[in-house]
Amino acid sequence: MGESAATNLLLVDDEPNIRITLQLLLEQHGFSVRTAADLKEAKALISTHDFDVLISDLNISSEADGFDVIRVMRAHRPQCLNFILTGFPGFDSAVEGIREQIADYFVKPIAIEDLVRGIKTKLKSM
Repeated sequence: MGESAATNLLLVDDEPNIRITLQLLLEQHGFSVRTAADLKEAKALISTHDFDVLISDLNISSEADGFDVIRVMRAHRPQCLNFILTGFPGFDSAVEGIREQIADYFVKPIAIEDLVRGIKTKLKSM
């Protein structure tokens, strides 16, 4: 993937402060970011936009529904890199992440530099 065009990224998180803060920080690192607060908003954006990267909270409205967002993204845009971001890491969700073939599993709080480096590393390996 070339560096010339901005990478289109969808950020899904039910916490407004996280959406606002991460959107600004990711945009400062060259990403074009859209946000969604829940599965319904995410589905609407996924059906109308092309995304290169998805970062989804693990638990949005209910436990592990971040994987539902990933399944919708995979159905619409199979080549999109999917990442989980969670404040509640656990063995079961990590195993589910492997099954869902996520690109990476990030634990909140995460330094923006680590998040950006993780995303860009995966983008380069595509």
